[in-house]
Amino acid sequence: MFTAFFEKYPEYSIIEKPTDNLITEYAEMLPKEIIQFWKDYGFGTFMKGYLRIINPDDYIQTLLETYDYADREIPIAVTAFGDIICWQGEAFNFINYRFNYSQIIGVGEFDWFLNMDLTEDYYVNSKLKADLFNDAKNRLGELSFDECYGYVPLLALGGSEKAENLKKMNTKVHLDLITQLVGTIE
Repeated sequence: MFTAFFEKYPEYSIIEKPTDNLITEYAEMLPKEIIQFWKDYGFGTFMKGYLRIINPDDYIQTLLETYDYADREIPIAVTAFGDIICWQGEAFNFINYRFNYSQIIGVGEFDWFLNMDLTEDYYVNSKLKADLFNDAKNRLGELSFDECYGYVPLLALGGSEKAENLKKMNTKVHLDLITQLVGTIE
């Protein structure tokens, strides 16, 4: 089902498997492909460390505090830069905290999103703004599951979008700090 994705990114790290209760809780709210992915692979780090598939329960409160339309969305993934990808009922919404906007980045099936969109370098760099990931990873090392690379100073406060301005940070703390200084994302 996720053949092209795992051909391009064969290495991944599973952090935990979802409980039966969690699967039951989200079975009616998320596409079957996402639930199947959870069953097969669980929550963990994929795409050479760029993408983390997450337990939505771990990020719902953060989303509610940082994003104006959080009540309509379910967080399913977090990027290495702390941006959150949500399921919006019919589409995947990218909440870009670095640049303070949200944008639909895919419509339809999770299988298509992984196998077609996330295997295209142009898509990952243009839509998910992953350009500096390899530089940050080479300079700062791999992230733990609760960390992200964040700009110091924040881009919204005049920081420059350069790899040397990135630091490792706790993801939730970083998103909270951005929100306190810049405001929620609309």
